[in-house]
Amino acid sequence: MMALHSLYIRSMRICFAAASLLIASGIAVADGAHNNGLQATSPNDVQADDGQEQATTSKSELLQIFAATHDGWSLDEVLIRDDLRTALMKSFRESGGTSDEKEVFENLIAIRKSGNLKVPTTKTSNVDTDAYSSIAEIVARQMIDLHSLSLDHVFIDPVLLAEFDRFVRVILPEADLYQARKAALRLRKSRRLQPELLARVTDWKVSIESMPLEEATKKVEEISQRPGVYIFRDLTGYLYIGQSKNLRDRLRKHLDSSDRIALADYLNKSGLQDVTLEMHIFADGSPAEQTVIREAYESELIRIRKPRLNLSP
Repeated sequence: MMALHSLYIRSMRICFAAASLLIASGIAVADGAHNNGLQATSPNDVQADDGQEQATTSKSELLQIFAATHDGWSLDEVLIRDDLRTALMKSFRESGGTSDEKEVFENLIAIRKSGNLKVPTTKTSNVDTDAYSSIAEIVARQMIDLHSLSLDHVFIDPVLLAEFDRFVRVILPEADLYQARKAALRLRKSRRLQPELLARVTDWKVSIESMPLEEATKKVEEISQRPGVYIFRDLTGYLYIGQSKNLRDRLRKHLDSSDRIALADYLNKSGLQDVTLEMHIFADGSPAEQTVIREAYESELIRIRKPRLNLSP
């Protein structure tokens, strides 16, 4: 418990120091309107930004379509169930609606946020998703990192939802996609997918790459020499997070024989076959070229994702 508390205090101190550095150096800090790249949708908006109608379907008609097709389930359940999504979109098209699937669900989410989605929910799902919690967290955070969008916006967009599913299957080929989606929603509702403190501070100029650790051992010379943060993870969740001014050099040391005792012991006992290496690589001009800011990024990932081997002796 003391280790967690000390880690939290260290993270907060570094984050505040980094934020001050960013502001002092003239790097733009996002305000509330930026909202991590999201654009708010008015609950009454059924028009595009140029003032032209998105579709012939009004808000009241969209509510009627949802009421007729949701089969007693909540909007969240409709978002993650392919059969319910398909039924809603089929009815929407038959009514003359021309908006794409993403726009339809954006409008439904906006209606819900306004408190006007007054359609009774009569069914709930009690499916056990505990086995998918770690995978769901890893994939949800990867999607959020890659696209700077909330989980709702990932599930709204059929293209991003398909990408979420692909990432799940990369980790667990035989995964039940519904259970993985449901697990991610439960994490969001329990606030276990909190936004990371520095996520909206600046443009990090970061790219994210992942590969199996076994593959990384064979391709060390292909690993970037840029500054970055690296993450070891497996099916059980996040294992270890670190940072370096030269990812290749640091990871070579870990892969040869890690100087982090807990990580070395884990890899020696469990092997490399189920471990994934995730790298956050900072480009030229990134504020994270500065060590204190890179440490803030690392500390915030540790604080939120709680890799268990960072907290071990």
